[in-house]
Amino acid sequence: MRRRLRRVLCMNALALLAGAGYAALVLRRGIAVPCLFRAMTGLRCPACGATRMALALLRGDVRTAFRHNPLLFLLSPALLAVAAAVQFRYVSRGEVRLSPGLRRLMTTLYALFLLFGALRNLPGAPFQ
Repeated sequence: MRRRLRRVLCMNALALLAGAGYAALVLRRGIAVPCLFRAMTGLRCPACGATRMALALLRGDVRTAFRHNPLLFLLSPALLAVAAAVQFRYVSRGEVRLSPGLRRLMTTLYALFLLFGALRNLPGAPFQ
């Protein structure tokens, strides 16, 4: 169990470091990963605005964060809860599979995400 806990803590630390490094790169150098979906199609993908949303949250600007990607903003607590549940299950039991309830939740979240991606590209959509 200690080995699994150490592995999870190291992976979380690496993810935080990578996120902090990416945020610093964007803020200081203005270098960001472009959306390949938008570059190829001209349409906004469901995740378009995620970097700007995260940077606005880091500045404490909740209103702007919500405007950049409202669905991802609203779903973030649920996604973090799922990640925490998966990590807890792995550390405590060594299981890497999602429970049936978490699978249903993730399927619902994916469906909402795809629906949002379609709706945000309609003419006159309130969330660009």
